[in-house]
Amino acid sequence: MAANLPNFDYSPSLQEYAVNDAEYLRQHPEYDVLCTGVVVFNKDGKLLLVQRAADEKAFPNFWVCSEVMEARSGRKKQIQC
Repeated sequence: MAANLPNFDYSPSLQEYAVNDAEYLRQHPEYDVLCTGVVVFNKDGKLLLVQRAADEKAFPNFWVCSEVMEARSGRKKQIQC
């Protein structure tokens, strides 16, 4: 799997995580689902915040700084900053 990953520099201590989600869950049966998230900063260190639309069914007008994706289900969840 590592050959398919983008070319990023990382510590050799992180090599065990250089697998896809299905392989990681297979290697770690104590986990049922994986979640990932992102926080975006600009070059000045300012955090990107996004306000959800008023007509959104889930969390209308909610301010968010991250989206979390559950790897197994593919569902997105919003988290509050």
